[in-house]
Amino acid sequence: MMIDPQQARQVLLEQLGEDGGGERATETKTLVLLSYLRGELWDEAIIAARDLIADDDQNWDAYTLLGGAFAGKGDNGQAREAYRQALKLRPGNMNAANNLARIEVKAGNFAAARELYDEMLAQNPDEVAPVLYLNALDQQEGKLADAQARLESAIAKHPKETALKLALARLYLSTGQPSLVLAMSYELTAEEANSPAMLQVLGDAQFALGEPAAAAAAYEKLVRQVPDVATLHYLLGRAYASAGRVNAAYEQLQEAVQIDPEHYASKMLRIQLLRLENKSAQASQLLAAMDSEFGERPEVLVEKGWLALYEGDLGTARQAFNAAFEVAPINDLVVQLGVVDWNDRKPRAAIERYKQWLEKNPDDQKILIHLANTYLQLGRDSEAVKSFEKLRKLNPDNTVVLNNLAWLLRRTDPGKAMEYAERTLELAPDWGAALDTLGSIQLEQGDLDRAARSFEQALKRSPGSPDIHYHLAVVSSRRGDNSQAIAILKAILADRDKPFASRKEAEQLLASLQ
Repeated sequence: MMIDPQQARQVLLEQLGEDGGGERATETKTLVLLSYLRGELWDEAIIAARDLIADDDQNWDAYTLLGGAFAGKGDNGQAREAYRQALKLRPGNMNAANNLARIEVKAGNFAAARELYDEMLAQNPDEVAPVLYLNALDQQEGKLADAQARLESAIAKHPKETALKLALARLYLSTGQPSLVLAMSYELTAEEANSPAMLQVLGDAQFALGEPAAAAAAYEKLVRQVPDVATLHYLLGRAYASAGRVNAAYEQLQEAVQIDPEHYASKMLRIQLLRLENKSAQASQLLAAMDSEFGERPEVLVEKGWLALYEGDLGTARQAFNAAFEVAPINDLVVQLGVVDWNDRKPRAAIERYKQWLEKNPDDQKILIHLANTYLQLGRDSEAVKSFEKLRKLNPDNTVVLNNLAWLLRRTDPGKAMEYAERTLELAPDWGAALDTLGSIQLEQGDLDRAARSFEQALKRSPGSPDIHYHLAVVSSRRGDNSQAIAILKAILADRDKPFASRKEAEQLLASLQ
């Protein structure tokens, strides 16, 4: 049976009125004060807290609660005074220190907040909460390398603290290092790996690495544990869609909308799926329905842009993306405008767009990666290397960057390429693309046996990759086993509509062998 908070408070007040609370007066008054705070009755809470302090001016807990009442009322000045008095009476009071630090952060006083958290950690060296608070502050200040080092050090000290592992996994994700999430997953206990929060992070990491089937497996476990959250069905639907299971994706999106009829992301993904299925008329119809309600939202404008781009209307696409950028000038929209430039056969315009953004945001890793990839696609390898090297300096353990550098340098600087490839595999030992890059370096060096082993290992991780099959065909041809090479090449070239990076080279090799 639910207990009415007001009735409970009335019982406590009556007890205080009858006998002053008796021997447990302080406990009773504290419970009354807490009930006021939960009910957001700030003035009553302030009176109750001051009553407790009048009984005992050393009651640090009462000062902490008084600070909470003032903060709830919006009086940060008096909240600060109350929290500081609580900390003076009890320096290790994490609640008061955290609440005071949050006030400082809101005021932009990051140094003051950091000093409070550092002192909290000094007073409570075996607690993980101060580490998590400092991690959050590091990220707010953009000190991502410090945050990562702090969490990794804390986990070494507290190897059983799941909260630290979860925070580090989320940080890896937010800094574009999903392969490190998978690497750390091998160190998790079964209970940790199957907890809802960790399942979501693991699914997100696998999705970011282009492994939607594995992501779907994680999300399926998650949805079974937490079936009534629309966003989780959306994530599962998104993974199904990327894995080519479109009908299953629609089912999950429908489930999400049944749970939350206003679930915006699910509605948008359904429109995107219809667009990708060449059902642009249906997509446009659904988008028009959303336009009346959400027409100024950047996501709707972006989807208008993608629909126009899909239909080849580059002018409308550019107009929609520019309109979205005016509402929300974010790096994602810089990228999408760069995609329009690329499709409009204006790669130089895309490069200039990225460079202009980087003039004001020189360390924006998302734009840097797109700039580097644009150079890579244009065959401007030296400029791509420079951009990827800048990314590596910003984030030394970014496996995608390391792998791309290894690939680009495999001919011009094989020693450095091997160093980067080996480091990538230290961080992500089961990544098929990294094993393929290692094999390519070994192939360039003429080490056919090692190259073959690396490609075979890569195929175990990515069995459907035609590029890796092509590389194995190259090894076979150089060994003189032309029949084996021809069989591999014919198999990967059988589907004429399936593009892959090495298709042209595979066709040329097959022609030379027949």
